[in-house]
Amino acid sequence: MEKLHGHTLEYWKNNAEEDYLKVPISVLKYITCLEERIEQLTIPVVVGRSEQVCSCPFVMIIRGEDDKPYCSSCKLLVDE
Repeated sequence: MEKLHGHTLEYWKNNAEEDYLKVPISVLKYITCLEERIEQLTIPVVVGRSEQVCSCPFVMIIRGEDDKPYCSSCKLLVDE
């Protein structure tokens, strides 16, 4: 698992859960809003068709055998 500031995300989560009673509710709400936004940004977008469309932040396009544009990273269709 990737380390952030010397520890895993699981470590930071467990550490935060131990101390959450001392944290103001506004901070907890802010964290919840950030988590929801991250989830929205990481879910592939479906654009009214059966194929999923790439939502990678930086896309390098490759052409498939069908000559459609695909993301070189996630291999999903790129909406041109």
